[in-house]
Amino acid sequence: MKFIIALSFVASFSVFPEVGVAQQCQYGCADQPMPMNCPLTIDAGYVSARTYRVSGCESSITREYGEAGTTFCDATPPSGTVLIDFEAKEISNNNGSWNVTRLTKGANIDLVKKITEEYDSKIKAAQDSGDSKGAAELERMKKSHLEIVAKYSTNIDVVHLETYASGHGWDLDRKRGWMHVAVKLDVACVMPVNLGEQITRAVKDRATAVLVNNYDQARHWITTAVVADSQIPCTDANDAVSSIIDPNERGRRFEVKDGAKAYKLCVLLSDRQLKRPDEPTLPDFSKACEFKAGDLFEISAKTTYPCFVN
Repeated sequence: MKFIIALSFVASFSVFPEVGVAQQCQYGCADQPMPMNCPLTIDAGYVSARTYRVSGCESSITREYGEAGTTFCDATPPSGTVLIDFEAKEISNNNGSWNVTRLTKGANIDLVKKITEEYDSKIKAAQDSGDSKGAAELERMKKSHLEIVAKYSTNIDVVHLETYASGHGWDLDRKRGWMHVAVKLDVACVMPVNLGEQITRAVKDRATAVLVNNYDQARHWITTAVVADSQIPCTDANDAVSSIIDPNERGRRFEVKDGAKAYKLCVLLSDRQLKRPDEPTLPDFSKACEFKAGDLFEISAKTTYPCFVN
């Protein structure tokens, strides 16, 4: 079954209508070269894709007096991308018309399959090596990545542009007719050519930090201290920093590993600032939550934390 969205325009003089303009272009809806290894944003187990505006196709036709005709072109998203929206714009028009249509030619099974296979191979490798935490992280990333694809489009989409023109006038005043229209595509790059490499790098980066996600609708103060050894209690910390974590903020990163040397992160949550930069006295870390490199701390309004203090 094909789903069709069509827009048609007819004019006898030059005008410049613009249709279907996407509001999601990452770079202000200007043409941007899209690298084949376009970077994904992967953090805290969540994936997001960058969007680009790329050239689609141009359809142009000219006819002499007494002649008429139609031509077309098809604009297809580049490999590894999905179509978000499109823009069609008249370049030149004299007694012409045009029609632009978005066609859906079935599910893009191959794209979804390739993304799934990239994650599944790495999940199996993590499981085989006994890295259950890494496998769980990869499962989370896979789910998030496929949700991004589903959000934009899991279909094979084509933008079909037709132009029509006819000559006009009369025997003593013969005039040409023409129509020239260009289509640009707004696409999300969901499967760069180096997807496997990007997944591996993201998992490796996670191994040096504690990541914090705030799923609460309220903002919180988060006060952290680092101690040099897992056996050292948080109450022995000699420095601390307080900062705000906003509602629904994800991927707040706290580095706790420097080369081969690993540290422990001590965390307090509160509704007020516990430590100002100019205050020498540290808050009481006896109730602190403790994390090590690779951990994920997820804040939720439904959860009671022993490290929440007033």
